[in-house]
Order: sequence, then structure tokens, then C-alpha cells
Amino acid sequence: MQSTSIEKYLRSVGAVMMAGLVLVGAGCSNNTAPVAVQPTQSTVVVTEPGPVPSTEPIPVPAKPAPSTTPIAVKYTYKNGTYSLTQSYFTPGGPEDMGVSVTLKNDVITGATVTNEAKGGTAIQYQNLFIQSFKSVVVGQKIQDLNLSRVSGASLTTGGFTAALAKIMTKAS
Repeated sequence: MQSTSIEKYLRSVGAVMMAGLVLVGAGCSNNTAPVAVQPTQSTVVVTEPGPVPSTEPIPVPAKPAPSTTPIAVKYTYKNGTYSLTQSYFTPGGPEDMGVSVTLKNDVITGATVTNEAKGGTAIQYQNLFIQSFKSVVVGQKIQDLNLSRVSGASLTTGGFTAALAKIMTKAS
């Protein structure tokens, strides 16, 4: 029976391991005389050559040059100042407020509200709204603004929100 190259390799590895065990065993014995072991010679046959490394340089793709062309950004709303009078309902009846909003790149850059209420309570709530609404409106994207109550004035805030909806329609 003819041995394959793998079987020959395994026999030679086994012979080397046996020689190592003999040397370890010799070091553990009480004998002081060294023991010499001669491993058997074996030949390993490789039937398929491995890949040969290339001496050619590996091409590296060049980085694209950065673009100097500005990227066009499309905004939803036209820049400008939009003004209107907004009506809303209160328990005392309908009330009006003046609303003006300035847009630049879909962001509210300025806003004013004028008190046009006729009823005492509505006048009071519009004044409270006017004193503090800018801090929550200016600098915000108009389409992201979602107000429910500013300074306790929920009906006035609702009127302002309705005015913003109309302004978004005008600015589209």
C-alpha cells in the first residue's frame, strides 16, 4: 500500500513528538547522563504550490477632488414677511389679533402680534401672549412649530397657530 504525502507528514510529526517526550522524560529521571535521541528524517511533499506574492505595486484609487459647486438647497416656503388679521373664538365671542411673521429659509426670523381684542379677558390674554411668544417662535422652522399654550393663553395661542397655517399656505 502506498502512503500519501499527508500520512508521511503525520508520521514525521509523530516521530518528532516522540523524540520530545523522550528528552522531557530524560530530564525528569534521576540519571545524570544525558540521553541523545536522533529523530528520523522524513520528506514532506507539497502537491500544489501556494500563491506567489506579487511584486507589482497595488494601485490605490485616487480621492475625488472636493466639489466647489455649491449645493442647491430647496426650501419649502418663500422668504418674506407675511401679515394678516386672525380671528379666533373665546367664551366672550370672536376676537381678532394681528400677526406678522418674517421667514428666511423656512425659519421664523421675526414675529409680531398686535392686540386687537375687544373683550377684557381676551385683551389680558393677548397681552400675556405678546410678552412671551417670541422666545418660543423666533429661530424655529415654521413647519416644526407646534404650540399649545403660551403664558396660559391657550385660545390666543390657538389663534396664532391658525395664523401660522395661513401664512404657510401663502408662503408655499
